[in-house]
Amino acid sequence: MRKSTVDLLVIIGIIIVAVPIVVTFHVRPLISTIYFFILPSIYLLIRKPRDLNRILSGSLLIGIVLGFILDFLATFNKAWYVPQNQLVIPYRMFGIVPIDDMVWFFFWAFLIILCYEHFLEDDKTRHISKNLKWGILPSVLIAFGILALYATAPGMLEFHYAYLTLGLLAIIPLIWLAIRKPKMVIRFLKICPLFIFLFLVFELCAIYLQQWSFPGEYIGYIKFFSIKFPLEEFFFWILVSSTVVLSDYELFVDDIK
Repeated sequence: MRKSTVDLLVIIGIIIVAVPIVVTFHVRPLISTIYFFILPSIYLLIRKPRDLNRILSGSLLIGIVLGFILDFLATFNKAWYVPQNQLVIPYRMFGIVPIDDMVWFFFWAFLIILCYEHFLEDDKTRHISKNLKWGILPSVLIAFGILALYATAPGMLEFHYAYLTLGLLAIIPLIWLAIRKPKMVIRFLKICPLFIFLFLVFELCAIYLQQWSFPGEYIGYIKFFSIKFPLEEFFFWILVSSTVVLSDYELFVDDIK
């Protein structure tokens, strides 16, 4: 059996084994992150030690900088909400964004990029694209602009159907890459089923345990067994978020090859 097949099966096994642990002990989202995201990452790093410069750069840009912007606007507009009793670190940045969310966003991006590098990329270089500055600088300026509005005119940050709006904005890099480099997006799709499985399992466990809720406006809902969540969550996060992360990664950190 090929090493990559073994690695894939082990990751799936970790996810499956994590489910009864998470559900039985009613762990909070940040602890779930250890089982569903951090343990698979540790396994892959043990299997293939690597230079982490690009992976960390991508995880910081996508998971922390862009993740903060997304989580701030989404939480502020009630696209989703993590209750205070579900937080391990009981602190919200600017009264809105839980520190727990930022930790989760980082390891979410980290695992996606790591799996991409592990299973699909053969590039051995440590090169980080010069485009990184075009990912960081505008994002930081946007974040400061959002905080300035929040301090002076918070009403300007309010909008309807926040999840749909933010999701459509987030997929712009994916759409651009699909038009300009369709073969690259097709390559992303090879790893997509793993993340669809992981995110769906994670979502079902989280809603079952009431780790987060959806108090906003949505275009519809989808139901798995007795568990219901917004259609936007299913499409933008479960189905396409891994390809969005990889699009951002290729555009701003890697070499678009």
